[in-house]
Amino acid sequence: MGNRNHASYIPSLKWDNVEASSETWASGNTKTITNAAVRANSFIVIMWTVVPSGNIKIVCSNGSFVITSSDALTNVTFKYRIL
Repeated sequence: MGNRNHASYIPSLKWDNVEASSETWASGNTKTITNAAVRANSFIVIMWTVVPSGNIKIVCSNGSFVITSSDALTNVTFKYRIL
C-alpha cells in the first residue's frame, strides 16, 4: 500500500501541526481554543479520543474557535486540524 499521508497531496493539510494540537475539555458545555492560524472562514476537524455524547457545534473567528456541546463534557481529549 502506498503513502497514506494526505498532507503530501493536499497542501492545506501542511499548514498546521495536528500532532501538537492535543487538548483536554475539562468540564462544561463550551471549550475555546486560541490559535493564530484560525480565520473566521476556517474549517475545523475534530478527532476525538472518545466520542462525546450530545451534538457538537463549532464557531470560528479570527484567532480562535469555540466548540459547544449540547451535553456537558468532562475530561474529554481531542486533536484538531485547521483547514
